[in-house]
Amino acid sequence: MKRPTVRDKLPSGALRQSLLRGVLVFALSAARVGGLYAPWALAAVAVSGGKGRGLWALAGAAAGALVWFDFQTGLRFAASAVLLYCANMAFCDTKLCRRDGYAPLLTAAGLGLVQSVYLVGRTASQWALCAAACALAAAVAYGLDEARQD
Repeated sequence: MKRPTVRDKLPSGALRQSLLRGVLVFALSAARVGGLYAPWALAAVAVSGGKGRGLWALAGAAAGALVWFDFQTGLRFAASAVLLYCANMAFCDTKLCRRDGYAPLLTAAGLGLVQSVYLVGRTASQWALCAAACALAAAVAYGLDEARQD
């Protein structure tokens, strides 16, 4: 009879990487722009893609929304993360997903679409902060996507 070792009880490489991705997105949720947006975490969710890795990233984003944000901004952040995950699931098996600018465009569009609903009737400075957060999220997604492809 073979005795189980500690190595047998550790999670597999793919599961370990997915768990680490969820923890990373959770930690990145704490880094906010203007106290309202977490573009680094949303870029990580967008680059994670669909299926299992993206689901772990979404779980990390949901946990980050509960811990780091107040209710309304957490709800907006979680809605952006869900939109990014759903779009990745919808397009994960298409040629569109493999294009170079897919993740940055998806990140900026997803964040901008969700946040624009809440910005109706707000000041121009709030719109400018949202546009800056969208641009930053797109730049971070571009960098993460290039690092992932190399």
